Amino acid sequence: MAYTNFYCQYDHASASNNNGGSSVGAPVVTYTNGGWDQGTGVFTPAGGANPQNDGVQVDQWVSIYIDGTAAPTAFIGCVNAVTSTTFTVNVSTIGFVGTSPATLGTGRTAVVGGVWKGPNAASGFPLSFLTNAARDSGLGHPRCNMKNNASYVISTGITRSLAGPIVIEGYTTNPSDGGVAVIDATTSAITPFTVSGAVGRVRNMRFATSATTGSTYGVSVTTGGDYWLFERCIANGARRSGFYLNGYATLCLSCEAYDCAKNNTAGFGGFNVVQYGSAVINCWSHHHAGGTNADGYVMNGKGASAQGCIAENCAGAGFNCILPARLVQCDAYKNGLSGFLLAPAAADGLWLLLNCNSTRNGTGGTGYGIEGSGAYVKAGLIKNCGGYGNTSGWSTGLSALLEEGTLTYGVNTDPWTNPETPDFTIALAAAKGAGHQTLLRTYHSLADQVGYPDVGAMQHLESAAGGSRGVIIGG
Repeated sequence: MAYTNFYCQYDHASASNNNGGSSVGAPVVTYTNGGWDQGTGVFTPAGGANPQNDGVQVDQWVSIYIDGTAAPTAFIGCVNAVTSTTFTVNVSTIGFVGTSPATLGTGRTAVVGGVWKGPNAASGFPLSFLTNAARDSGLGHPRCNMKNNASYVISTGITRSLAGPIVIEGYTTNPSDGGVAVIDATTSAITPFTVSGAVGRVRNMRFATSATTGSTYGVSVTTGGDYWLFERCIANGARRSGFYLNGYATLCLSCEAYDCAKNNTAGFGGFNVVQYGSAVINCWSHHHAGGTNADGYVMNGKGASAQGCIAENCAGAGFNCILPARLVQCDAYKNGLSGFLLAPAAADGLWLLLNCNSTRNGTGGTGYGIEGSGAYVKAGLIKNCGGYGNTSGWSTGLSALLEEGTLTYGVNTDPWTNPETPDFTIALAAAKGAGHQTLLRTYHSLADQVGYPDVGAMQHLESAAGGSRGVIIGG
């Protein structure tokens, strides 16, 4: 789809959060001491300057502010008309963001285009500024493209309370080229990115912190931050969860969390799935060493789900399910406690573990492949799951859960190619095509369409001629 594109580059010589933001590099033109009409959106350059000759065009974005005002700008508008003496920007409904300065014949600055510096120090601009009204004449949703030449170093956490839709995406050379941009809190005890406004997508971004005190997250989606998608994003170094998903229907897709849960607080792991309808898919959570509460995933919302996810080398459990969860084709490897811990804190529930692997867990001294814990009834189904070498054994305390089709791998045998590298593609014949069947019943007398997936998060690799069934996880 078409977007209305804006650009940030932290280290560009011309970068400023007083620029218009709609182009890379230096501004097209900057006018000072001009006249501005707040009601009509007409800007009149001083000294008889000709906007047409200066390169001002329709659909460029302009920052307008009182001469000498420090960044960031409080207003940007989209150009909708240009003459030889003036240009006009949108000031109603859509095509602008913020509040423009008051009408005055002089003392107004207009910066046409030019790259933004982006988040830095105590400023969260433009992530805390842009709204869905930032749309040009094509009406494409706004996309803030974050160039990854240098990290965006902040000392105050970025809070986005505004409604979307909006897209925030890292890039290297061209938008959507897969480059990952970094927002770095360094040693500040802050959460790099907090969301409390609904609807958005964040792609190819890393949220980093190296704080040694506090109880902060990498990404925190709080109440009101509903319907957010994080895709190919990374969180590392968080004192609590790397991704804390407390907004309705929030999704992490192909995301990674590592070295999180450092303050070892119960109920916070690499990913914490809290609210209804939220899920993690094709994610990787690993090397959280803070202590026995440093879980890979904490499933803490009713109906929370994980599919195609990996938890490995976490000091706590791989998947700690505080409320009933649906776990499909997930892997737990070498975690300090049990691979899958079903420990409902407050409610009975129906569980599903389907086509999952749990091997070599309990490295902290005790741990099962699958463990039920607590007084509440645990009912549901564990089907076509496999494992080997868990310190305390395969399972315990599963109450009313039904267990079918369990696969026991050979001594010192893992189902993956090489989890230490890590390569979690399925290599063991016993796990290939051994998952619970997928079935589509077709019309009338036509045959059922049946597939048998591998057991585990990443499917086995075919020959070069046959292509790959692997899944890319992480940024």
